[in-house]
Amino acid sequence: MPGDGIGRATALAAAAHGATVVLLGRSVAKLKAVYDAIEQAGGAQPAIYPIDFEGATAHDFAVMGERLDQAFRHLDGVVHCAATFPYLSRIDDYEPETWGKVLQVNLSAPFMLTQACLPLLRRSQDASMVFLSDTVGRHGRAYWGAYAVSKFGLEGLMQTLADELAQSASGRTASTRARHAPTCARRPTRSRTPPTSSRRRPSRRSCSGCSGQTAARPPARPSTTAMIPGRCWRRESRRPPAERRRKTVVVRPAGRRKSTSH
Repeated sequence: MPGDGIGRATALAAAAHGATVVLLGRSVAKLKAVYDAIEQAGGAQPAIYPIDFEGATAHDFAVMGERLDQAFRHLDGVVHCAATFPYLSRIDDYEPETWGKVLQVNLSAPFMLTQACLPLLRRSQDASMVFLSDTVGRHGRAYWGAYAVSKFGLEGLMQTLADELAQSASGRTASTRARHAPTCARRPTRSRTPPTSSRRRPSRRSCSGCSGQTAARPPARPSTTAMIPGRCWRRESRRPPAERRRKTVVVRPAGRRKSTSH
């Protein structure tokens, strides 16, 4: 999520380089925190579009594309850094419901997001798409289950798309690996011995990678706009229009998600 992870860092870095960032995520409070951090740093006025990758459908992403089209007319980049990583487990013991959720968030949602954004990216003179991969998505390892499978799939999506866009002068795709799983917590340590057959799982580690990364929230102030569910929205600009920057990048912030439904 935007308050604690690669997505937040990516959004802040893109804004610092002049991009108008569109923040996607399910937690409006955390999206607002990143919004305020970008404004405090003097970045271009960002935008927020609340969406939950776990439950979003192709129709939801199509509507999102229409809203972005109305607001920006084009996109210069999309960064795919969303991921859920529930636990380490043998394939024997992996819960099918959790397997489906992981593939939805880590693979199906990025596919639908890409599909919705491609028409806007093609209008840019120099568009880019970045996919956040992982070592277990290039070389399988025991107990990484659906997470590893989803990263293999994301690599395949990136390579397929790159080949399809090879003749395009205005589109590029790239895959990058994270040293740790793309969440606010480091990877749980894998035991040298396999889990027992009684469906016991290795203990989950609490989040320890995001302490000190979240900037302090500014003093509370009256909101300058009302939230409109399902629509891209922006606060009233506090700077002259001439100071606004033009590049637009969609960032789906990454963060740790629980495996339970909500």
